[in-house]
Amino acid sequence: MNIQWIIIAIVISIAVFLILREFICWYWKINERVSLLEDILEELKKMNGSEEKGEKEKTIPPKTETNKKEEQDEDEEDDDNEEELNPDEPVEDPFWNKK
Repeated sequence: MNIQWIIIAIVISIAVFLILREFICWYWKINERVSLLEDILEELKKMNGSEEKGEKEKTIPPKTETNKKEEQDEDEEDDDNEEELNPDEPVEDPFWNKK
């Protein structure tokens, strides 16, 4: 007799779980979110597929000596900008000192 009650309790628990799960999914609109995400994924796949057919594969050109020199010049400019900022000096806030 105890086994029958246990089986009935398990069946009722599963039924309650499924009903509550559907209610919670409806309340928080999870089902709608999933369907919207699936639609977005389909649209992105369509967009990505159409671009791949129309365009050639983009590759990064190999670095040449001139490209390396340009990068070094940019790095030096960045270093110069970093030297101008001194973290020990206070920074004036234009909004704080308005008259």
